[in-house]
Amino acid sequence: MVDGVSRLRALCYVVLPNTKLGGSRHVSNVTIQGREYWLVVGSDLDRDGMFLECSDANDGTKVFIEVFYSDADGSFTVDMFGHALPLALVKLVVATAERELPPRPVSD
Repeated sequence: MVDGVSRLRALCYVVLPNTKLGGSRHVSNVTIQGREYWLVVGSDLDRDGMFLECSDANDGTKVFIEVFYSDADGSFTVDMFGHALPLALVKLVVATAERELPPRPVSD
């Protein structure tokens, strides 16, 4: 996070100097156990990879879980930032990251 603001807010609403994020796109909204979440995919130039963030849909500033795909070695890491989350949400975020993050070959 940058100054307490998620990458989603930073990219969508303000221009932050010296931020090396390649952009992001909203993947979906999901409701689990009565709570709505945003899923956002983006690229991170500093870490050389892509991320999928899950944040609170009501304000978007609190990231609950991030899955990061490293372009350098092809590995995935998951950071839950100390949050206890519903298993259904964690499984959905990981499955979405596995589908959305790895680069796809460009077809002719």
